[in-house]
Amino acid sequence: MSNPYLDNNNQIITGNVTLSGTNYGNVYVKSGATLTIGNGEMYMKSLTMAKGSTLNFNEDCNLKIRAKMNIGPLCNVNVEGGPSVVVYVGDTMLLMLPVVRDQSFGWIFMHRKASK
Repeated sequence: MSNPYLDNNNQIITGNVTLSGTNYGNVYVKSGATLTIGNGEMYMKSLTMAKGSTLNFNEDCNLKIRAKMNIGPLCNVNVEGGPSVVVYVGDTMLLMLPVVRDQSFGWIFMHRKASK
């Protein structure tokens, strides 16, 4: 099986952007920017959300992150409610509180330390 995490498809989100592909490298959402995930299954090498950024999902999603996921303070996650999301993180997950989210949004995080 080929590597679904594309190291050369890095994304820096500076405005209102929807990612609808499947495979991404390092994804960085700058402060004040909004990233919408528009695919039911997505692979990323890493996801970093700066303070005050927003992450939305258009549909039920399995988000698989190979390395690290960092969600900064005062980030918004599916603030209008939304679909079920399962996030798999292979290495390090950092969630800075408070995170603003709609009460109907279900969080499921799966963390597995990657073998060296």
